Amino acid sequence: MEEAAPGGDPDKSSGNGDTSGQSSAASGSVAVAAPTADALDAEGIQLPVWTKVLGWCGTAGLIYLLICAVSIISRGFAGLTSDAAHSMFAFAANPWVGLSVGVLGTVLIQSSTTTTAIAVTAVGAGALPIRGAIPIILGANVGTTVTTTLVALTFIGSRTEFRRALGASTIHDFYNWFALLIFFPIELIWHPLERISGALTNALYGTGWLPDPARLTQSSTITTSVLVPFAGAGILTPAQIYPVTVGANLGTTFTVVFAAFAVVGQDAKIGLQAAFVHLLYNILAIIVIYVIPVLRPVPLFCAETFARIAAERKWVIAVYLITVFIALPALVIVLVGVL
Repeated sequence: MEEAAPGGDPDKSSGNGDTSGQSSAASGSVAVAAPTADALDAEGIQLPVWTKVLGWCGTAGLIYLLICAVSIISRGFAGLTSDAAHSMFAFAANPWVGLSVGVLGTVLIQSSTTTTAIAVTAVGAGALPIRGAIPIILGANVGTTVTTTLVALTFIGSRTEFRRALGASTIHDFYNWFALLIFFPIELIWHPLERISGALTNALYGTGWLPDPARLTQSSTITTSVLVPFAGAGILTPAQIYPVTVGANLGTTFTVVFAAFAVVGQDAKIGLQAAFVHLLYNILAIIVIYVIPVLRPVPLFCAETFARIAAERKWVIAVYLITVFIALPALVIVLVGVL
């Protein structure tokens, strides 16, 4: 015991990270300790089999509840008279109003899946035409991004962490805004989403080739939100989170397709077409924005630039959230849809 202490001072200082200097802590001890920490972390995230089974059972149960809820809403719409059902959605006949309803409604209920499922159900019940549902679906795709930005606000106390978190969270915003700027005007003029989804529905409806509801469900909001803290801590970069965001955007669309199976009535086929609109829109957005090399960096550049500005001037993020997600959609609804 007495020989070990003096023997470690001159030559083996790298093993005593607490009493050596900064150089040993920055080099030898970190290099040796890191694999051990990684191994412990890897062991720590292993879940028992029964936990995984309960998780999958819970997921299946929630999907079943969603389908039941959509079925109830569908039957409720079907119970209304034709005039009453149409009057409920008459205000959304204008595509700009429908877009604003999708954005504002999703912001208020914090679920693009719910907003889109209601639109799909309304179409399936004959209360809303497919052309009127498409702007609502596109708006819901944008409105859901506000949640990740709100998560980034928890890092506002540290300028560096806030810039990292906001840069990662607003990728979702700018990617969906960019997709909207591309596809919304095209849809207004040529209606490709309506035409392609109609052809897809006619080809697949009643053939048994549709997805099995027992499988895929994701929430884009949850998936992207849980990554924001990692970005704030510097563990992940916005560039690493970008492809995950794109994938989550597509994954969440299958939930609405599952919900469309529960739509009842003579227009149930058109309700499935509305669900395919959501799916096709996100697929086309990936092809156009993420696959094309020239356009791929645009959302990332916008997110990082915005994060850098907002980190210096905190009021910018407040103006952005209030104006884009609340004031502007509400103003469009009031001026165009009500007055």
